[in-house]
Amino acid sequence: MAELPVKPMCAKMLCNSGEYGCIEEALSIAAMLQVDSVFVKSSSGRENIAAKMARRNNFEVAEGDIIMYLNVFDSYMRVKSSSSDEKTSRKACKDWCHKMYLNYRVLEKAYEIRTSLEKLIKDKFKMENKTFEGPDLGSGKCVRVMKCVLSGMFPQAAYLSLDSSYRGVRGAALYISPDSCLYHTQQPSWVVFASVQATGDKTYMRDMMTIDKTWLLEIAPHYYKES
Repeated sequence: MAELPVKPMCAKMLCNSGEYGCIEEALSIAAMLQVDSVFVKSSSGRENIAAKMARRNNFEVAEGDIIMYLNVFDSYMRVKSSSSDEKTSRKACKDWCHKMYLNYRVLEKAYEIRTSLEKLIKDKFKMENKTFEGPDLGSGKCVRVMKCVLSGMFPQAAYLSLDSSYRGVRGAALYISPDSCLYHTQQPSWVVFASVQATGDKTYMRDMMTIDKTWLLEIAPHYYKES
């Protein structure tokens, strides 16, 4: 794990990704978690509303930010690979980013990071995906991706408490970041988060994903016990 130039939780997620059959998805998620926000914020109120609508209509999902980032990157790669001509591809990507209120430079940085991580994972470590029976689409694959993410981030799980805040393993009060796609939804019972940001007297969870409580007992029984 020490050879991977990412945070330990992302490194562990990547190392486990073959067992969950989701190396490609884990690479994309790890890359997106290394860069600044891909979403453009404008000083214009009207443009900010348009940007929020573009994000909500095209990328936001009930599973949270981390799966949203995966959706953004996958969509970007479809545009990027739509032409074999580099100049045409670059223009298509820039036009698409402008339309979707996304930062082209940040997405290109994520692409570069992913490419370098992929070389390490596949060429140096020789990792391969475990084969799973049945159709490899839909909710089954998504759950595997989410469990893979959790396998690296399980120490940063939090549950919804009676006062509507969240509590992590250390018991400190945590809150959903206003930038999260989970901010305007019904509060999930359990979440995991990649980072936090302290603002005033509150600590906000960023880069979040919903989880099932039973996954913690399945993935990290050494860390969590049934209560």
